[in-house]
Amino acid sequence: MNLYIDSKDRVSGTSSEFTLDLAPGIIDTKGYSVGDVAIQRSYYNINEFNNSITFTDSTATDYTITTTPGNYTLAQYIALLAPQMTAISADTITITFDSITGAVTFSSTGNLSLQFQDSKLALLLGFEPILYTGTTTYTGNVVQFGGTKKIYICSKQIKTYNYHRNNPEYNILTSVTVNADFGELITKRQDNNIIYRLENTVKTLDLYLLDDNADLIELNGTDWNT
Repeated sequence: MNLYIDSKDRVSGTSSEFTLDLAPGIIDTKGYSVGDVAIQRSYYNINEFNNSITFTDSTATDYTITTTPGNYTLAQYIALLAPQMTAISADTITITFDSITGAVTFSSTGNLSLQFQDSKLALLLGFEPILYTGTTTYTGNVVQFGGTKKIYICSKQIKTYNYHRNNPEYNILTSVTVNADFGELITKRQDNNIIYRLENTVKTLDLYLLDDNADLIELNGTDWNT
């Protein structure tokens, strides 16, 4: 049995997190595999989960800056972030990128602490999720500014026993490697292996799209299908 799924046919939710009505119900104890997948890369590399930074300046004052979600180049984001940090700080803060090493450097005219312990922005900028403190300059590792490397198609309803490492609540039906630029179509050919079975009649189906951090991917109004 083949079941074509398109997020635009949802009865509730968004294209990233939705429920489908399958009434009067389907059952196939032979099991299902995920077919071809097509998802437009319409999500942003800077989103509501990774768009803030907390730092401490030479006056021992903590500041948090939250930037507008969007699809930024690294140069665009640095040009946005550094002036905002300087504007609210007692010090002048600069952010530079070395195209030879692929690393970002934060520098300040006074003592600077970067509170990256729980920061997902830190990971994009090449920094470890730790507290950086005690000096005026910090250089990270190679940046990973492109955003998530995989999209995980998940369901709470169907038990696959394939769990996201950052959130075991979700069952992974399949993962899709991001193989397209912003605005283009991400595609994956059909999985050949049976991933799950439906032992009982199913009248609804819930699906979610998660990123590498197990955060919900916002497709910004575009739909996807499999």
